[in-house]
Parts: sequence; C-alpha cells; structure tokens
Amino acid sequence: MPNLPPPCPSRLSLAMRSGLFAGLLSTTCYSLAMPAQAEAARQEQRLYQIPAGTLDQALTQFAASAGLLLSVDARLTAGKPSLGLHGHYAPAQALSKLLAGSGLSAYFSDDGRVLIEKAAHASDALELGATRVKGQAEDDGLKDYGVPRSVETRNLEQLERFRGRSNADLLAGIAGVQTSDGRNGGGIEVNIRGIQGQGRVPVKVDGSQQSLDVYRGYAGTAQRAYIDPDLISSVTVNKGPSLDAGASGAIGGSVEMQTLTVDDILKPGETTGWRLRGSLADNSSADVPSDYRVRPRTERNDLLHAHDWSRSLAFAHKDEAFDVVAAYAERRNNNYFAGKHGYSRYDTSVISGGALVDANTVARNYWPGEEVLNSSTHNKSFMLKGTLYRDNGLQLGLGYRYMDSSFGEIMPSQIGRSGPSMTQPLGDFKKDIDRYDEAFWMSAAPEYYQQCSAIAAPVPDGDNMWDSTGCFVRETLDPVYDYSGANQMIQFKPGNMKLHTLTSEFKWRPEDDSLAGYIDLNGHAWATFGRSIMYNNVGFTAPQRGQGYQDEQSEHYRQSLKSDLSNLKVGTDLSNTSRFITGSGDYALTYGASYQYETIDPSRKPWQDDLENNRIERNGYRHEYSLSTALEYKPVPQLTFTAGGRYSGYRIYDRNRQALYAAPAGAGPDEPWWNAEFAGFADNAELSGHGFAPAYSVSYAFTPNVMAYALYNQGMRMPSLFETTLGSWSAEPNYDLRPERMKTFEVGASFKGSNLLLDNDQAGFKLAYFHNTIDDMVTRNYRYNPKGRPGFNGELKIRNVDSFTTQGIELQSHYDSAWWFADASYVYNIKAETCDRAFAQALRDGGKSETPDCTTGGFQGSYTNTQNPPRYSVNLVLGAKAFEQKLATGVRMRYTSGPMYVLDKSWHVGTTTPQQHYLEARIYDFFADYQVSDELKVSFNVYNFTDQYYLDPMSQSMMPAPGRTSSLAASLQF
Repeated sequence: MPNLPPPCPSRLSLAMRSGLFAGLLSTTCYSLAMPAQAEAARQEQRLYQIPAGTLDQALTQFAASAGLLLSVDARLTAGKPSLGLHGHYAPAQALSKLLAGSGLSAYFSDDGRVLIEKAAHASDALELGATRVKGQAEDDGLKDYGVPRSVETRNLEQLERFRGRSNADLLAGIAGVQTSDGRNGGGIEVNIRGIQGQGRVPVKVDGSQQSLDVYRGYAGTAQRAYIDPDLISSVTVNKGPSLDAGASGAIGGSVEMQTLTVDDILKPGETTGWRLRGSLADNSSADVPSDYRVRPRTERNDLLHAHDWSRSLAFAHKDEAFDVVAAYAERRNNNYFAGKHGYSRYDTSVISGGALVDANTVARNYWPGEEVLNSSTHNKSFMLKGTLYRDNGLQLGLGYRYMDSSFGEIMPSQIGRSGPSMTQPLGDFKKDIDRYDEAFWMSAAPEYYQQCSAIAAPVPDGDNMWDSTGCFVRETLDPVYDYSGANQMIQFKPGNMKLHTLTSEFKWRPEDDSLAGYIDLNGHAWATFGRSIMYNNVGFTAPQRGQGYQDEQSEHYRQSLKSDLSNLKVGTDLSNTSRFITGSGDYALTYGASYQYETIDPSRKPWQDDLENNRIERNGYRHEYSLSTALEYKPVPQLTFTAGGRYSGYRIYDRNRQALYAAPAGAGPDEPWWNAEFAGFADNAELSGHGFAPAYSVSYAFTPNVMAYALYNQGMRMPSLFETTLGSWSAEPNYDLRPERMKTFEVGASFKGSNLLLDNDQAGFKLAYFHNTIDDMVTRNYRYNPKGRPGFNGELKIRNVDSFTTQGIELQSHYDSAWWFADASYVYNIKAETCDRAFAQALRDGGKSETPDCTTGGFQGSYTNTQNPPRYSVNLVLGAKAFEQKLATGVRMRYTSGPMYVLDKSWHVGTTTPQQHYLEARIYDFFADYQVSDELKVSFNVYNFTDQYYLDPMSQSMMPAPGRTSSLAASLQF
C-alpha cells in the first residue's frame, strides 16, 4: 500500500462517480493530493524512474513525478504487481504503460485531474474535453514478450491484413505452427512444434471447442476444426500444456480465438454503429465443375474479372449495463490455380535431408498454372452475442453462432490423372486431339523441354509416351487410340458442415473489500452441434444400405464413400484465483475444474445387414473431467515460482458391436475363414482411465524489460473416440490403450522496451528452447502376426508406442514506430523421433534386421510420417507508414525448408501413410492498407507475388498451393 493519506471520499471522486456511474454503489476511495498542472504540463514528456513493485507504489510515484491529482479506489489496485517504468513519456503515455494488463482505465480531465476505474465498466460519458487512456497491453504488440512461456497473439488488423485464400491461412506465419492439409477439406488442423491430432492441439472459439476426426485413406487421418475467419477478432496460440481449467488434454498447446467485439465495430467515442466489409479476389475458376471426371482448366482470371468474393455486415452497441454484437458473413472461393514457377523442382527432388527422391510427387498430378480441383469453399455464418455488466464486478456473456460451410474435398489417394497422359511431362492436348501441345511445355518448363528436346528418342508403342530417359516424344498421336478421356481428374461433390454453437461466459471480480482478494472467478459453458456430409469413407467397409457394393472409383463414389455423421460436444469449466499478501511475499492460488461430453453417431439409422458385416460408421460417446490447481509465489516482485498439477479421467462407450464370424465345418487349415458364417456380436466396448500430471515453473525479471524463465510441465491426454471405437476397419481400435503423458521442458528469455531507436517506438524479443516427449503416444502401425510378417492394408492397429520426442529452438521479435514496423521469427526443429522397442523387434523378426528401436519420424503405417514439419522456417514482415500513419504498406516473406527427414528406410515405408515430398519455398506477400477517412479503409494484397509452384508443408494431399492471387477489400464503419 502506498504511503498516502487515509482513505476518504473526496468531492472530486464522488462527483465523477455519480456523474459517470449513476445507480452504482459508492465505494471508499482515496485521493492523492498532488499539485494541479496546466494543459501544457500534460503534454510534456518527463523522465520516469519507477522501479518494479506493487501497482499502488508505482501510481504514487507516477502522480508525484507528473504533478497530477489522481483518484483511485484502493481495492482496484490491491495486490496488483507492476514492472515499473523507465524512460521519457508524456503523462498519458506513461500511465498507459503502468496500467498495462491491470484491467483498469484512466480518465484525464482538462484541469489535470485523473480518475482510474475498471476498464470493463468504463463509460465514454465524460465532461467535454476529457481524455480516456486504457492499459495498452492488449494492443501494443508486446503482451507476448512479458509472459513466462511461449505464446503468440494476432489482432484483428493483422488477421485482416493476411486473410489468405484458405481458412488455414489464418495461422500462416506464426512461429512453430503449421497447418496440416489446409487445401483439402476446408478445415483447420494445427501442428505446434511437431505435435497434432486427436485433441492434442484443440481450437477454441469464445471458449467452445469443435473438431471432427476424418479418415484420409492411405494418407492417415485428420482432426479438423471448422471456423469462419471473417468472424474472428483475435487469435492466441499457446504452445505446450498448461494448467488452465479448460486446457485438459491439450498437451501440444491450443489455439484460442475470439469473435468480433464491440471495439472492432464501433468508431472511437460511439456507442452504436455498423461495419460493412467486402472483398474481391482473382486466380480462381469461373465456377466449380460438376462432379466426377473433368479436365483442369488453365484460364486464370484477373481482379477486374474476379470470381471470388466476400461480404459481411456487423452491428454493435454498448453502454454501462450491456453490450451486444451481431454479424453475418459470407465468402465464396471457387477452385484456385497453382503457381507457374518452380514446377520442375518437383520432378526429381533433392530434399533437405540430402537424399535424392524420385517419387510420385505433386508435379505428376497438377501442372504449372493449372486449376486445382476440389479446392473451393463457400461459407455462410451468423453470430449474436452480448455481455451484461452487473453491480459488484459481475459479468455474464451469452452467444450463438451458426455456420454453413461447403468445401472441396477428395480422398488423397484419388488425386491423379486418367488416360494416357496420367504422368508428366506430357503436354496438354488440343481440343482436336491431333498433337501434343509442345508450346505449352516450352513456356511452362523451358529448362526441362530443352533438356529433352536434344535427345533423339524412338516413338514408343501404344499409349506409352515415355522413352527410357523420361522424356516425352513430340510426335502425332496414335490415330487408333481413343484420347477423349485423357488428362482427366476427379472433382468430388463438395462436402458440407453445418454447425450450431452456444456459448456463455461468467466473470466475477468483486469490488467489496472483504471479497476482492479472494474471488477472481471465470467460467465457461458451451455446446456445439455439427452435422457433416463428406465423401471420405472406405468403400468396402462403408454402409451399403441394401444397394450392394458400389465402385468407389466410379461415378457411384457418392454412395460408396458418403459419410453422414452428427457430432455433439458439450463442455464447461470454472476457475478462481485467491490472492494473499503476507510478510514473506505474495501468493496467488488458482484452482479449477472442467468437464466435456462428446457423442458421435450416424445421421441415418444403420441397416442390419451392414451391422452384421461390420459396415459401420462411428457411433459412441465420451466423458472427460479434470481438476487443476496452481500456486504462484512471489517472495519479491521480480521472482515468481509456480507449482501445480492436473488430475483428469475419462470414460468411453462404443455403441457399435463387432460382428463375429465362425469358420464353416470342413474348412481347410490354410483358409479357415473362407465363406465364414455370422455368429453374433461381441459386447459393447467400454473404456476408462485417469491420471495426474504435475507442473512447475520459475521466472525472474532482471529489469522491468528483461525476463528469463524455465518450466517443466506434464500433461495427460486421454484416448479419443476415433482411437477407441469401431468405424473403419482400416485402423482397428485398441481397447487396452494407455493415456499419453507429455513431458515439456522449456527455457527462454525475453526483452521488451520502448524509445530504443525512435521516440515512442517499442520492441520485443523472445528466445525459447523446447524439448517435448510424449510417453505412450497413441498412433497406428501394421498389425504383425507371430511370425513377424506385416498384415495387408486393412490390418492396421491403433496402439501405444514407447515415446515420441520433438526438440527445437524458436525466436520471435517485434518492432513498431511511427514510421515503420517489423515482425520476424525463426524456428529450427532439431529432432522428431519415435521409439518403440516391441514393434522394432517385430520388424527385425520379419527380416528387417537393421530396424532400430528409435527412428526419425515414425515407423511404417504411423500417422507421424505425414506430420513431419520443416527443419527450418523463417517469417518476416517489413512495413512502412506514411501520410500521418493513414497508409501502411509492406511485404511478408515466409520461408520453409523441406521436411526434417526423408523417411525412405524399409522400416518407414509401407502400404499406407507415405511421406509427402514438399520442398523448400520462399513465398512473398505484398500488402497495402489505407485509411481513407474515419469511416472508410481500403486494403490491397498480392499473395505469392512471384507465382511459385509449391506444396505446403504438412500436406497430406498432392494439391499445390495457390499461385499469385490479388485481393481488394474495403471496410466501412458508420
């Protein structure tokens, strides 16, 4: 507590309180009697040397140095820490820094007096000429650099600046984060530091979760979250496990998104307003072709003939009692076109690991500048949310969201060419089918064309257009062969996801002295219902519904591959923080609980014949609960120790039952199950388990701007519905799975400061080393018989491996000034390794004698083989401001190397989950934002400015990324 006169109700404080917050209970407060200063003094920059300590002490020294009369409720600042302040600032700027992260706002009157109140209850109804200043931690770009763990935040300006083409582009450029297969299926699956899938990295929107496990055939599996980026206001990526009440099972980290807020929509000083936003983009097809076999097109459009568009309208209102936001958004993107430059690298590729790879790469499927089929999206979304502000610090928020998303999707194994030219580099055929389009290849791949054109090759027979050197033959076509089906690919009917989400949020931070130190309550309750219709089933195990088997590689694929599922998730979490100030230091005890229920079932009732033949879709439910606690201890303001843990458990019930078969009498010993007969059903499977995971951390602030930290956190993930229930015989579930246990060790250091190179600039820098090990990681492998021979496709087993380890270094930095700004990050992934002694021994017994117990990536059939992140990645944004900061323009560069390892050893490769051979890529994006007026803002972007042909890291599908794409957007606030 600062050394100040005893608390008393000053006339200034009571007058302002009655004028601003009529009807609220008056509370005891005190005033700091400081000499009043003129307006000139308010604008004058002064040197502040305020050491770290309590916020009370910091405000006392600030008021004395600034010469201001400051009124504040003692209960609002009680127990709050401050990192102090050092440097030259104007009073308003200095106070903004001191209040950063406190949840308080300061109000400056023209006579030099200041009132500090809670930001959540702040009103703009001040006397004429007053100035409002809020703690800027949420907006100044340095928030992430004062947190003793790895976290990265994107605000609305950053999200809209790089909206990108696919929904997954929302997270492009975040250090240590990749999205898996973001061009196929319309969803987002996030990989953080080499870890993803099955709830390890949940995506939350306003506290709610939604995800759907999708089988990807030979490419493995995906766990997708479906969101509409046009309704997102901010994104926070947390890396690694935490003790947050709602983070149970999130052992790899989490992505937390917030939808549009009143401050995103309203103009400064307004209480009611609208925001209208629209955009146009090129590099897309005129329409989405009718499904099945089509020829990809090459007619790219320009921005004057744009086919892609978006539009949104939002409304907001706020006052002291409540605020409300309503918004509608729609976006249509047709199939995009691939880039034109760098294609030839994918024919025979040197991966970063040094091995020469000649594989069925993306170049064998899509040609330079060609339409990428199944890449469309069409989203329609609506949201309505509001928050009530009650007496004594109580807040209650309610919200509803609806999303209807149609998206291109295709099983990765069905991406390919049909007809005589299914392999490259054969040219496109003319409409009259009389000769190869030699000019096409001369322009698209001149270096390859020149190499091959010098070789005199004989004309091959039939439809084989390759000679022994791999060069095509420039001759007339065989007049006998029917080429009408040549160069065709499959365009599936778009999948669809409909989502209904209800959310509620509860906060209570009492203003009553007797409760303020002990209650800081936060809670969420939510429910998400989704229905999905997709074409990603397995033909021979999909329900036939009395119509018999339909060829999944024919026009009947929709019946054979259709997956129609309903998914409901319900969750709640509640946590509280109690603070104690003692002679030995400050304590903060946080404790919480969470619960989730999930159920998935077919939208249509199954047929008995399908049940008796194990042609079933997933049908089960799951409960998960957790209790968490963390004790924070500050013996001195600069040093913080934290210790805690989480206890969690689960229960799963499978509504499906496995159909059993008996060998007929007289069956031979070599074929005992030939013509086997149905013999009833097994019992329903039911699983449960629990465990405890501890967590520890320490941080030290050497100065208010320099901090170092170390943490050791464990986290447990309970098995998922996908891993434990029947639904696809391509991956048999395992009813003896053990929970995963994540062990994370991280050390880091950070710096943040201001007035470094220019007046009023700010900069942040953070360096972190991480080492993650998942004991008993759940993945998929071939099921081996006693002789060590692997089973065929369809005999794969979900099982625990001994461990999976990732290791790496991350660096992120930020700079902002009145003239220019920059963000830069660098990631070096050191290790991604799977250890499994029992499976390795089975491989050795089967003849692969050199198989090690631990291998890079994963063993054959493992999902981790498709989750191999780049060895290096660099993200850089450089921008400049002009015309009184109305114009911001610059460039973003994203560099990714090839994958960490080439997984080509005998123990890596098998029938399924092959590694996709993506190569290093440098992608440049240009941006320009111009604030035309207080109401109108215009933005122009060019993505992939150099029109590169490349495959995204972590892609499971051979679908190249979009080529050069221009976008024009405008926002109007009124």
